[in-house]
Order: sequence, then structure tokens, then C-alpha cells
Amino acid sequence: MRQTPAEYGLGLLCHGQGWLEVYPSLVEGIARGRLYLHQLTGHDYGYDVKAWFDHLARNKKYGLQRRRKPGAYPGFVSAALEDRDWIDAVAVAESEMVFEKLRNEFQLQQTAISNAKLKWAGQPRSCPKCNTIFKSVNDRGQCTNCGHLFMASNPNGDPNWWRENPE
Repeated sequence: MRQTPAEYGLGLLCHGQGWLEVYPSLVEGIARGRLYLHQLTGHDYGYDVKAWFDHLARNKKYGLQRRRKPGAYPGFVSAALEDRDWIDAVAVAESEMVFEKLRNEFQLQQTAISNAKLKWAGQPRSCPKCNTIFKSVNDRGQCTNCGHLFMASNPNGDPNWWRENPE
């Protein structure tokens, strides 16, 4: 059965990892689940899994109502709330303000991407692979000669390209 984005985010919040991504710690994974759900819904229920589930189940656009009703929690939600490791990870995430740090980092990254799109739109650039000069739309470039895909703002694929002071 296919998973909706809301189900993925809820699973990430409850398990600290998803089938798309694995994070270095349970704390970070849980906080990223909260960030994912916050970005998806525009709401923030903190680490209250039941409140998140109820909100998602009440709104048809998230696709949970066909399986569950608010107040009828699936096993993985109940299991998370009883898991000592999950409870401890949430306490650490709250005390270290992990969600807030991730949200600020995401906003900085989105600003950098927007600025790069404006800076590089229609500008001549050279392909980092074959040095052919061409123009492309926004920040994304595809060489007209060799077909190499890259971001003009990040031609070498550095994951921290958008940071002012990479850690």
C-alpha cells in the first residue's frame, strides 16, 4: 500500500527514520518528522503524536481519514508513546531546541536557493564537466554539449554550499 506524505511524516515523527531517509540519531529523526509535518500542514503540535494524528485524520487532504478516525490511534503511534527511547529522545529534542534549529536552517537554505535562482537566471556559465559555455533557466543547469546536470550555485555538489560558514 502506498504511503501519503502525511503518513510518511507521522511515521518519521514516531520512528525517527523513514524509508526515504535515515538520520544519525533518533532525536534528529523525530525533530525532522515534526519539521516535515509542520511544512506539510502549516501547523505545529510539537511532539504530541496524538494531536498530529487527530489533525491529519480530520482533514481529508492528508489521506488518513480513509484508514483511521481521530482518537483511534494505529499501533505505531501507541508504541512510540510507550517507547522509553522515544520519550527520552523527545525530551532531548525539546531541551536542545532541535526543531527550532532545523527550521532556521531550512529557512536559510530556502533563501539561498531563491537568491541563487535570481543570480544565475539567464547568465552564461560553463559546464564543470566539459567547460562548454551555455545559458540556462534559474539555478539549474544542463550542459547543451554533454548533458551534465548541476546547480550553478553548487556545481561540485557540496551539501553545505548554501551556508555562510560551513560546519
